[in-house]
Amino acid sequence: MVVAFLICCFVEIKAQNKIEFGVIGGVFYGNAEIKTSGVDLEPVLNLLGQNEDALDVLDGGGFFLGVMGDIHVMKDLNIQSELFYAGAGEESIIGFPIVAKYYVGKSFSVHAGPQFDLVLGLSDFVDDFFDSFGYSAVVGLGYDLGSRIIIQTRYAFGLRNRLENEISEALSNIKPSLRTNTLQVGLIYKF
Repeated sequence: MVVAFLICCFVEIKAQNKIEFGVIGGVFYGNAEIKTSGVDLEPVLNLLGQNEDALDVLDGGGFFLGVMGDIHVMKDLNIQSELFYAGAGEESIIGFPIVAKYYVGKSFSVHAGPQFDLVLGLSDFVDDFFDSFGYSAVVGLGYDLGSRIIIQTRYAFGLRNRLENEISEALSNIKPSLRTNTLQVGLIYKF
């Protein structure tokens, strides 16, 4: 029953030309830093046979590619969701942002909303204490170059401490946290 209702709503929105689909791609940069309350982790890592580079997650740039849907909600306000795949450093990420897109002028828009992601390709050392699922707050800007092409840039601030609970509890006196941040600059082509 719920599925039938959602299909009817989708068909109705599409019939009124309130939803558009497209592809998105561009450049991507990601990083994650481990932060502590002033304690140097290098001696601990040395005991484990690692160096600080072992904690670099999503440390680097690459490209991203995905699909998007843009729903016109009301005058000057759209909801845009995407599903993208990106490579950054030795890892990759699958991201799912859902942003409110408010048009300040005819072509210029500001974006804000949540992003959910999954980091893939973690080293065995990092995978032992890093939770691959996370969520972020996204802010961005967009500019419509016409009815089909949009340029946009987004920054996602990691909100979730991705250290596994056991590690956080064992090191509670230094309050460790590991949050991912990403930057995207890309083009959208709407069908």
